[in-house]
Amino acid sequence: MCRSIDGLLHCMAAISTTLFALLSPGRRAVTIKDAYGATYLHFKEILPRFGIQCEVCETTMKKRYSAAIAKGCDVLYLESPRIHCCAWLISRSYSPRPTKLPP
Repeated sequence: MCRSIDGLLHCMAAISTTLFALLSPGRRAVTIKDAYGATYLHFKEILPRFGIQCEVCETTMKKRYSAAIAKGCDVLYLESPRIHCCAWLISRSYSPRPTKLPP
């Protein structure tokens, strides 16, 4: 867990490096709105500058992010809103795309 500025910087460096390793221009990522603030800005402002399409979905609207995933995504990034830097990153580069999320 990131409890200090140094820890936060290391977490964001790890998140950023992983996302840039998995994504390239023309690729698509889906994430939740309740991600940690710096992560949220990464998907809203930084990745799109590099030609990466990002869809940020309301965390509580399961149908919305299920539909976003069904449209196709290369990375699904989920993060616990209560435990910063506890993230789940799912990269799919094959078909078929998942059509529903587990309960």
